[in-house]
Amino acid sequence: MLHDDTGKKAMEWADGTGYYLLHGAEFDKGLYFKIINSQVSIEEMAALGNADQRSIALLYLTFEQLVADSDSHLLDTGVKGTSLYRLPLPPRIASDRAPGYGRYDYFIYMRDASHPEREFIEWVDPKIGRRRNAELCQAHAFGISLDEWLTIEQEG
Repeated sequence: MLHDDTGKKAMEWADGTGYYLLHGAEFDKGLYFKIINSQVSIEEMAALGNADQRSIALLYLTFEQLVADSDSHLLDTGVKGTSLYRLPLPPRIASDRAPGYGRYDYFIYMRDASHPEREFIEWVDPKIGRRRNAELCQAHAFGISLDEWLTIEQEG
């Protein structure tokens, strides 16, 4: 799958022509740069006609865009500082999801314990997110039980 999010064409010929590709999907130059620079609003992303482009653009949203520029809601902040949010999906994006997925995406936000200046956003399986437990979502992301996650004293 061809991909380059460093500002270069993922596929380029000697004459300079080529394609801007993210995760195998082609983007025109203007949209490509807006996406990799996190300059696409949720409304602009939802208006994209291509479902692959919509889902890829969603990967490049910043925490601020997900929270401040949307109707996302904080559901839980765990004892270790992980925050769980629920993001209502615009109808066009909701229609891309599998039947039974629901009308929301869920994501967790956390800081790296060993490098607090580093922030992370991770999308959560809606079946886990609906349980409204930020630490359970974090444990699930690591593939361990909630009890195992809560017994870890130092991360990083």
